[in-house]
Amino acid sequence: MDFQKTSFNETSSENRRRRPKARAPHNGQVSQSSSRNRTANPKAKFERYMALARTAKASGETIEAENYYQHAEHYFRDMNGQ
Repeated sequence: MDFQKTSFNETSSENRRRRPKARAPHNGQVSQSSSRNRTANPKAKFERYMALARTAKASGETIEAENYYQHAEHYFRDMNGQ
């Protein structure tokens, strides 16, 4: 029998390769927090982002305020079915 010897570096590099970790089996259930978040009241989210925008604007964070206003606009359109 002819065996081909591998160098130490080849063998050790093969051992260092990352192998994907096994995932926990999915039992078909969706977490309640994620489903609750998706179906949350758009009006409440609109009001939340408007409050965050006002707070950011009052503290001089105009870019952050604009970001919150854009989020609020999304939920405003969602409320009105646009």
